[in-house]
Amino acid sequence: IKSGTGTTADSMSGEVMVASSDSSKLTGDVYVVSGDAVANSGSVTVSSGSSSTSSAGPVMIEAGSGVDVGGAVGIKSGYSDSNTGGAIDITAGSSGDSRSSGGALSLSSGSGGLSGGSLSISAGSGVADAGGNVQVTSGASAEVNSGSVSVSTLSSQSSGALMLSTGEGLSGTGGAVSISVGQSSVGDGSAISVSGGSTTSVGSLGGAVVIGSGSSESGIGGEMSLNAGSSLSNDGGVISLSAGSSMSGTGGETRVSSGSSSSSSGGLLVLESGSGLTRGGSLNMMGGLGETEGGAVLIKSGTGTTADSMSGEVMVASSDSSKLTGDVYVVSGDAVANSGSVTVSSGSSSTSSAGPVMIEAGSGVDVGGAVGIKSGYSDSNTGGAIDITAGSSGDS
Repeated sequence: IKSGTGTTADSMSGEVMVASSDSSKLTGDVYVVSGDAVANSGSVTVSSGSSSTSSAGPVMIEAGSGVDVGGAVGIKSGYSDSNTGGAIDITAGSSGDSRSSGGALSLSSGSGGLSGGSLSISAGSGVADAGGNVQVTSGASAEVNSGSVSVSTLSSQSSGALMLSTGEGLSGTGGAVSISVGQSSVGDGSAISVSGGSTTSVGSLGGAVVIGSGSSESGIGGEMSLNAGSSLSNDGGVISLSAGSSMSGTGGETRVSSGSSSSSSGGLLVLESGSGLTRGGSLNMMGGLGETEGGAVLIKSGTGTTADSMSGEVMVASSDSSKLTGDVYVVSGDAVANSGSVTVSSGSSSTSSAGPVMIEAGSGVDVGGAVGIKSGYSDSNTGGAIDITAGSSGDS
């Protein structure tokens, strides 16, 4: 079936229409099919003609409107008894013009007076092997950046959530989630940014960022590692963990705590600097700056929760060594006016004996360590006093 050709340069060839007739009740179906065959069956091609000077005509597949339900459009490839099922390939057109872009591909669900239609992209299931993969990639470029991939919800009265999750493992391991940026051959590596949402509402909280490892019913909970990048010829990367600032209130707290246990010991909290070939890294704990008073540093052991329990020990010590051990200093800072005091004392007891305060030098094969107590020097007044007084008793 072919229409007639126009006889002049500006004329148009005739249309071809294959349609069932209108009806007051049901209209007839229209089929365009190739015949069945013992070997390969014939193909069905629906295409518009090419144009040598202007735009090619579109190919439209469109279902009709309905008062009850609009007509559906289904595209389905063929089933195979013994090999791979037929593929579906939807590809936008390329452009040979260096100033033009390739054709766009848009998949969108319909709008609705109640709610918008859903859009679902899923790979096929597998019985004896893995299910099919879903891959979303941007286009490559020979000279500049590759294309971006953007997954986002649109703005609304309350915007929709964005969920990224893998499936459960019914008899094996649940799927992993990996987020990584590509390697750079020139320049800095690209960053990964994860941030909670901001709010302009007075009295409301900014969105939280929660990163947690998985729980286990009978084994050990999952580990969480936060690692900065390594370097072969320069310094390793820095890890910065800081709370938010405030213009008119108190800055946010930063809490690092180990896990609790209802039947055994609580988890250990270790703050440890890195090893080095010549010298290990230092560990600095410092309170914040302040116009009237700097922030305090408090190191305190845990409290026992029962009447017969003991609070935890606190030990400040340099590590053992096969040669020389490091010094231990407990000093207050220098000041233009009065410097701070240093107090070493044991706690009081309301029912029994108070703990002793011991100042003891170590033993030595050659010479035992000395103990020195010395008060301060004064340039213009009396030197500092030393007062050693035994405790009094209020018992008559």
